[in-house]
Amino acid sequence: MKVLLAVRSVASDSYDAHVVAEVGDAATATSLKALLGKRLVTVNSDDVVTELTAQPCRQRGLSTVFRELLDFDGEEPIAIAEDDDLFDRDGSSVELRPARAYGAHLATSFAQVVATASSVGHSAIGFRRASTGEVVVNPAKSAAPGLSIDDDVLVIAAGSPVLAAPVAI
Repeated sequence: MKVLLAVRSVASDSYDAHVVAEVGDAATATSLKALLGKRLVTVNSDDVVTELTAQPCRQRGLSTVFRELLDFDGEEPIAIAEDDDLFDRDGSSVELRPARAYGAHLATSFAQVVATASSVGHSAIGFRRASTGEVVVNPAKSAAPGLSIDDDVLVIAAGSPVLAAPVAI
């Protein structure tokens, strides 16, 4: 907390830096946001872990996706826009949605899938083949995905996840 107050005293209103802080208590997070305004993004690691753990339980294949996204093997940090609400409780979710919803089974390139997903406010970041269970994250935009109507597109979508009907195992 002392560091955040020091940042506030040093940074002028014209200073455009943002600060991300892990805060365990919701009341403290609210107070700090009131003090620092839009420059502060608070993250509660328990909430993040809970959300990341729950989503793969709801949709098969997401554990592979999260492992790919969250390991640091040869990857670079991702910049997040100022108004991005990815870490809000009602923010975004990573989901596997039917390929047909984005016309992916007809697409000749992954760029077409990305464009269609973008037109409905989603970010397509990969796909899963139903026949093999293979999950591909961040395919080349020029690549021909060759998806079938039974495959899924991996998207980041605003709001709570759309829950699929339970799958019999």
